[in-house]
Amino acid sequence: MYAVIKTGGKQYRVAKGDVVRVERLRDDVGAKVSIDSVSLVAADDQVHVGTPIVDGASVEATVVEVGRGQKLLAFKKKRRKGYRRKIGHRQAYTALQIDDIVLSGSGKLVSKKAAAKKPAAKKPAAKKPSTKKATADKPEQTAASDDNLKRIEGIGPKIESVLKDAGIMTFAALAGSDEAALRGILEAAGGLTIRPPGRRKQPSRPRSAGTTSRSSKVDSPAVKRDRSHGAQERTGEQPKRPR
Repeated sequence: MYAVIKTGGKQYRVAKGDVVRVERLRDDVGAKVSIDSVSLVAADDQVHVGTPIVDGASVEATVVEVGRGQKLLAFKKKRRKGYRRKIGHRQAYTALQIDDIVLSGSGKLVSKKAAAKKPAAKKPAAKKPSTKKATADKPEQTAASDDNLKRIEGIGPKIESVLKDAGIMTFAALAGSDEAALRGILEAAGGLTIRPPGRRKQPSRPRSAGTTSRSSKVDSPAVKRDRSHGAQERTGEQPKRPR
């Protein structure tokens, strides 16, 4: 028989005759302690589960020791700042000897055999039949969407409407048409022309009189060296050496 108790914000699994260390209590050595916060009690083949505690269950214990635990060191440091701190801490505790586990209430009973059994795996739900109606003319719709004349570079909505009015609605009909006939159809519609494929070249901006190119501003070392030699030949003077 064992129980799960809660004290000091922690839970402990205890049985009769055990000695456990819990958080510091106000009782002195030799005092009797009764813990009513029992979350679970297991007796024989029955398990009493609390919601959140088991009604009428308690654990009787005796205080056998009061003290402080082993010292724990906390060291802090900040480099290049000359900052160092060393702190020690000893946590206070109370040692309890479990005398008895009392169960006089009626908690939620769960048999160990039932708890040991794994839950049955859920069967996958049967797929519902699709309610969408199958369209028989789907290939025709795909073919019609493929003959979008605007996919050809240079043909926009206006030219597409003119070609469809002339009876040219598919790529095959457009490919089989004569170039002169197409030009006549577009000119009759208002002087339209099909722009030739390729990206238009952007016109270059005119430079102002005071601006120069980047290549003329920055000279390479070879160009500077050639210029210095040319100045030396013209003047007959030696170039100044840096000090």
